[in-house]
Amino acid sequence: MVDSVDPFVQAQHDDLGEMLSEVKLSRDSEDSHNWKMTEEGTFTVKSCFGSISAELNVGDMVDEAILKALNFLWKTKAPAKLSFFGWRVILNRIATKDQLIKRNVVLDSNDNLCVFCHLHDETISHLFGSCSFMENIWNSVCKWLGDDMVLSVEDFKAYFYHAENIIQVVKRNILGVVWLVTIWSAWLVRNNCIFNLITPSFDNCMSTIVFRM
Repeated sequence: MVDSVDPFVQAQHDDLGEMLSEVKLSRDSEDSHNWKMTEEGTFTVKSCFGSISAELNVGDMVDEAILKALNFLWKTKAPAKLSFFGWRVILNRIATKDQLIKRNVVLDSNDNLCVFCHLHDETISHLFGSCSFMENIWNSVCKWLGDDMVLSVEDFKAYFYHAENIIQVVKRNILGVVWLVTIWSAWLVRNNCIFNLITPSFDNCMSTIVFRM
């Protein structure tokens, strides 16, 4: 008997399948790295950013706020997995419950609620913004930063949209890394609550954030 696949895992599996759908394998050639966005086949940040920009085009219109946020994100010196996760958050491409519902992933009737507060539907803006549980986390992170925190808590929640207000490059990078660690740690805690039926804990979430700094 095959165990049923968790819908959250299935959604991530489908995302990966979509990304790999155009990959063609050949037995007659050696493996090699080839970046399709440049003629030389080599990766450049400029070509990557251009590809993202093109994907966000709506006719001739581009969401300049998103492009600016992504520009600051890619300039932040952070581990690749954090930057990639931040990229997906900015583009609203993580498997939050509202996204799973849009993909027609079958969920229990009450399984659309935020696992932290159990009061509102889980959307990306709620999960990393207005959720009362995360509100306490953001307040504590900003307090922990002390004098390095020169933004309001509300602005820091959407940090890369306000990064231009940080003049010093080093401080801008520090705050960017802290923001990435915060949302990544919260996402891990959120997944732990769903997959392992763990009760969300403020102390546990803050410990996860501090440990990953």
